[in-house]
Amino acid sequence: MNENQNPYANPDAAIAPTPEDPANAKALRKSRPYGFWLTSLFALIIIVAWGILQSVVLIVYVQATGGDLTPEAIEAMVMDGFFLGIVTVTTAPAAILFTLFFAWTRGPGVREYLALRPVSLKTLALWCAIGIAAAVAADYAKYFLDFPVASTFIEESYRTAGSMVLFATAIVIMAPLWEEILFRGFVFEGYSRSPVGPAGAILIPAVIWAAIHMQYEIHDIVTIFVLGIVIGVARWRSGSLYIPIAMHLVLNSIALISVALTIDA
Repeated sequence: MNENQNPYANPDAAIAPTPEDPANAKALRKSRPYGFWLTSLFALIIIVAWGILQSVVLIVYVQATGGDLTPEAIEAMVMDGFFLGIVTVTTAPAAILFTLFFAWTRGPGVREYLALRPVSLKTLALWCAIGIAAAVAADYAKYFLDFPVASTFIEESYRTAGSMVLFATAIVIMAPLWEEILFRGFVFEGYSRSPVGPAGAILIPAVIWAAIHMQYEIHDIVTIFVLGIVIGVARWRSGSLYIPIAMHLVLNSIALISVALTIDA
């Protein structure tokens, strides 16, 4: 990636304060992304806040539907596609706003912090094709290892979706948007310019991303981790968050269509 694409990598692109000038030391720090620890802290705050919001939505949903909050009922609700649609569509925008706020408080602007840089259609198509190839390879690996290729979680969620528009909006649009803005946007930018470098910025978010999908079976979580690595490499090589967002949208769309064709058939 060309240094001129990112003001963080090119301090001469603007009138940059010098560290020797105490009056400008604070401005110099603000011109850089947050470091490893602050990035980790803020990401944790965002994830915890998202979890709290999900709990609030859960309580409101149970009260509205006359259900209960027993562990068994909550476990069943995790597989409920209609509830999944509601909780994702209502909490993902808040998680995105939290992430945008932390990016806004540091650096030359939200667009640069999150690498919202345009890319060519050719580059976009290439990385989406690579993502699809990785997903197909993962499915073949599950098949040969005698694991179910289709996700049990997605199949059950699809059967109980109720409103397919709501379910598709949650799975195909809202979830990919907020997850990529956080992991391959905010977290990647902070980690890649910290001592862990690009390798850590690819690996660590992939681990965390896989870990928040605990509703899936272990072989599916491993697949999510592998795809997280591929998407992270795409973010690094392309220098744009639009690539990971597009890849995630495409992969989730294919997964949803595949389940729909299997079940409806």
